[in-house]
Amino acid sequence: MLHSLKQVEGSEVLLIQDDLDITCGIVLQTRVQKLALEQWGENLTLDFTHGTNNLGFHLGIFETDCVMLCRQFVATGPTGRGIPVLDFLALNEKDVTMTTIFEFFKEKNPVAWQRIQTFVIDKHFVEWRVLEKCFPDAFVLLCQFHALAYWKKILRSKFGLKAFERDIVQRCFANMMYRCVCHVRNLIIFTQFCFYFLVPLRRPTCGGTKSL
Repeated sequence: MLHSLKQVEGSEVLLIQDDLDITCGIVLQTRVQKLALEQWGENLTLDFTHGTNNLGFHLGIFETDCVMLCRQFVATGPTGRGIPVLDFLALNEKDVTMTTIFEFFKEKNPVAWQRIQTFVIDKHFVEWRVLEKCFPDAFVLLCQFHALAYWKKILRSKFGLKAFERDIVQRCFANMMYRCVCHVRNLIIFTQFCFYFLVPLRRPTCGGTKSL
């Protein structure tokens, strides 16, 4: 199947194997996905499915909106819906595995990857470090929903807090998450307010004088 896909014009396939020739990753990108990346690839979401498949692989996706680990890069199209621009299966989310996948993505999209401005990830911080290393000019943003949901989950299962104690901790964590966002929002409002004083005063002009 992978060989057949590789024969399709514009499609890319990467098979990642370890020293024992055991497959630990598969990366796929079609010609249509390349076109979507070129059109709407400024902001990408790195989306992993929950858990693994029956072989223990993760599925990942780059969306412009992968266990094996299935993941995607996802781009946001003109309708506001996510469009996968890269699919991959990975046995783990280690630094070396993610680096191999991202470098392959850059190699096969030499122009489009340089236009990427932001990545949005969930709670996994290994991919954060690897993305910052592989895409030094792009911003990596943490999805607040996933971060808060994960924090709520571990509070319930690991710390044995009472309900009101969990509420307090969750509220404090949420405040930390939103603090920077609130700062940016207030900064924009303040900048717009000050812009009035930065622009030179525009005095009305007249077309000349007339003698009576």
